Amino acid sequence: MQNRHTEMNPETISRSKITALLPTCNEEHNILECIASVSWVDEIFVVDSFSRDQTPELARNAGARVIQHEYINSAKQKNWGLRYCKYDWVFQIDSDETLEPGAEKIIRDGIEKKKNSTLHEFDEIRVIDGRFGPYIKLGKKNYKIPKGVEPEKLDELACQKIIAEAPHSKGNKGGKKRFIKKGTAA
Repeated sequence: MQNRHTEMNPETISRSKITALLPTCNEEHNILECIASVSWVDEIFVVDSFSRDQTPELARNAGARVIQHEYINSAKQKNWGLRYCKYDWVFQIDSDETLEPGAEKIIRDGIEKKKNSTLHEFDEIRVIDGRFGPYIKLGKKNYKIPKGVEPEKLDELACQKIIAEAPHSKGNKGGKKRFIKKGTAA
């Protein structure tokens, strides 16, 4: 989907692509305002729970890709939809919500900060400069880098040694994540 922000503009060419995931059911009174508030994303993807009103048609006419899926519960609907999003970065918003003006900059800046936090990457091992200090990530496991070790100077062999010797760090189990990278949903 082309919109005013995805034309051949040098500023947008290197940006990460974003999908807005909107679960819906009978939201014809809200859907257009919601879609308009996220019109800057690269894909608007609506997972509709077989609405009996004009929600799917309105969403399609507004440029969204719409797939219908039986509703079981909110988490299952959103996680099901994640599999069909085109892009790795997914922003989920309920169809009765809208984003404030200026949200695009905040979200894009957050993505760039997240992308730029990786110091090194070796196959499946990443060295990340995290909020609470540097750590090594292997799959879904995080390993603290011992004090005195300079993360910028780590090579793959040094990372493997730290992984073999360091206790596993459980990481943040805190609140809900509304903006997630595809494949990392809980």
